[in-house]
Amino acid sequence: MARVSKGNSLNSPVLQPGWTIEDDGFGLLTCSATFKAAHGTSTGTPATGSQAVSKAPKRGDAFQQDARLTCHRSSSVVDSNGLQVISADYVGIATGTMTEPQVSGRFSSNQEPISTHPKFVSEIGGTKAAPRNGAVFNEDGSFKRFANPGDDQFYGVTSYIVPGFAITGHLYTSQFAVLESLKGAIGSTSGTGSFAGYDLMGGLGELKSNIAGRSGYGNFVAANENDQLLLSGLAVEYYGKLLKVSYDIMFSQDGWNPFIYNQRQGASNKSADQKKSTWKGSNVPKTLGSQNWKGSGNL
Repeated sequence: MARVSKGNSLNSPVLQPGWTIEDDGFGLLTCSATFKAAHGTSTGTPATGSQAVSKAPKRGDAFQQDARLTCHRSSSVVDSNGLQVISADYVGIATGTMTEPQVSGRFSSNQEPISTHPKFVSEIGGTKAAPRNGAVFNEDGSFKRFANPGDDQFYGVTSYIVPGFAITGHLYTSQFAVLESLKGAIGSTSGTGSFAGYDLMGGLGELKSNIAGRSGYGNFVAANENDQLLLSGLAVEYYGKLLKVSYDIMFSQDGWNPFIYNQRQGASNKSADQKKSTWKGSNVPKTLGSQNWKGSGNL
């Protein structure tokens, strides 16, 4: 028996009841919606593959019920009644042009040269003038190696393990200007968690006292008034009409050397020259747990 069709011809996709919009708590909206359309052309002939797909929303198409949302992706199937069933995912930003940053931190371990150990001079290697434990130094006084094969405590030791802290985050924006500004801030430091005018630490700033051992929300400045955060990298991908910007931030307990790194976002009231005059470390970041650290001057 031939199928009898009544009512809407469904030549254009019709939104079905039951669509949902979710807010992830950081301002990103996502929506899942279902549409139905006739699996054929306006004349009733069977649709070709390209004609069937053409009825589905395309990336960037606005959601008819909420203009904040645009299509991210869609898929189509033909049901037992010969109707094209279209599933579409939409994304958008709740307010403004950028979501709040979602940030995570990971405590881990790093390797650092043994010559940067806080007890290197006093107990481990000494100095060129007064070496300890078979330490050998270059003509310029820099540490070279432990050269006493009979010393099973230090012979061959070149580095040691110290605690570290890595920060990653991401945000969504509809503005290329945000990406361009953050791209220009790569390699610069911050004492507030803000880079190029954008807060990238978000709620993780509340962990300041646990991360750095000093109290003060959002105050990432070392005791020597150098910035403790450095924007080290960015990644970007399209998500509907939005840009998903992911980033990495490096943390240094003693702050980053102002001779080398641009402290454009520093929270200190000191000038860059004043900071440089009080700098005692090197461009090797001190990680968590070390005290009275002396840098080696090598990355």
